[in-house]
Amino acid sequence: FPVTIGKFRHGVLFKVLNNESFLGYSDLSPWPSLGDPHLEKLLSASAPTHILLKVALQNAESFADQRLSIDSWLKTVKLNKCNNALISDISEFSCFEDYYKSGFRTFKLKIGKNLKSEIEFLNQNTDLHSDIKLRLDGNLLFQSAEWSYFWDQLSGEVKSKIEYVEDPFLFELSAWQKWSKIVLLALDFALDVEDPFFEKAAKSNAFQVYVLKPSRQSIDEVINLLPSHIRVSITSQLGHWVDSVWSGWQLENHIVTGK
Repeated sequence: FPVTIGKFRHGVLFKVLNNESFLGYSDLSPWPSLGDPHLEKLLSASAPTHILLKVALQNAESFADQRLSIDSWLKTVKLNKCNNALISDISEFSCFEDYYKSGFRTFKLKIGKNLKSEIEFLNQNTDLHSDIKLRLDGNLLFQSAEWSYFWDQLSGEVKSKIEYVEDPFLFELSAWQKWSKIVLLALDFALDVEDPFFEKAAKSNAFQVYVLKPSRQSIDEVINLLPSHIRVSITSQLGHWVDSVWSGWQLENHIVTGK
């Protein structure tokens, strides 16, 4: 599956047929670079005990059960209605104007690969339109000190456009509590929802947004663990388009008060 220009990761699709003869699909494409088991290890297990494999199988079954609703939704969905446009690397910024003309006003930018280039890029390019918002995603690539340097070098104009920063550095309670008073922080890979510390962290004001991926976790189970003040951003995990369809449909059908 293409993750960004010229880069791929391994994944598989599951297909199931339910009792009403509807086909359902799901995507299993782990991120070993972020701590997931390799695909071969997941598939060689004698039983689906790992959460990623269990959720993938459950999603395929649910997809089949909801097939008519999903097909109906796909005929009417407008992708720029609530989505952000993803720029996986600053080298892809040439796509920005096309996204903007298509109606996107929120842009998610992956950062942490080249600090100086990214700082320069943001300071020079984000004043192109006054109505855009930015979501920065560090993917745990920064050290705490590097993130502090990065933030200090951003212009006030850039900072005013930032909606939130996702996983700027590895989760550490006191450090995240400090930074969450400066900029809204979003938690994704930095602390696993299966971790017994997760619920405590969610109540500690160390982050204000939780990035939830229906291809990896149960929406209802996660939301039940989160305090009402935590916002939820439902998104795909950059897998097969089946994952994007499933995530989009889940977003459309999970309107939760306070989220």
